[in-house]
Amino acid sequence: MKTEAFMRFIESLGSMRQKIPTADRLIQQLLLAHTVTLLEEYMQTLVVALISHNDELLLKLAQCKHFENHKLTLAAAIKSDPRQYLQALVKEFNFHSFGDTEPLLRQAFNIKINITPELVDLIRLRNDVVHRNARTKHGQPLELSPEAVFKASQMVEVLASSIDQQALTLTRLEPSQRVN
Repeated sequence: MKTEAFMRFIESLGSMRQKIPTADRLIQQLLLAHTVTLLEEYMQTLVVALISHNDELLLKLAQCKHFENHKLTLAAAIKSDPRQYLQALVKEFNFHSFGDTEPLLRQAFNIKINITPELVDLIRLRNDVVHRNARTKHGQPLELSPEAVFKASQMVEVLASSIDQQALTLTRLEPSQRVN
């Protein structure tokens, strides 16, 4: 069994993979960055789904170090729906920063992310593409092969699958409740 968030992630990843063999250099770079974007969107969707229907998980997330110091005025607290407020904070969270994401998922949901050197390299490459016009911090142009982009897509698929399996153990939500 998989969450709806994961199934949507896999569908998007499959569509992206179809473009790899015929893509030129620029598109290869963008596809590599897109693999990380797909993973970010999957994790965000999953977290929103987990807190959408489960008060215990909502409270656990609110008590995480990242969110524990968020303050509201009394008037804002009275007017606000706490679930919608926390969902909005989750949507602002930077899920490609694994130094922040791993502790958040571990503290709130006991979901562990295996941060490998290859994953760190992928995030670095994504940052080089997005923030440095596909150049390294030292100004060297990135050279990516279609194989490297496909390998990156496999890496994020394995990671998302691991996260999804852990998330499924958290709650007994009906499949239709797993994604908003």
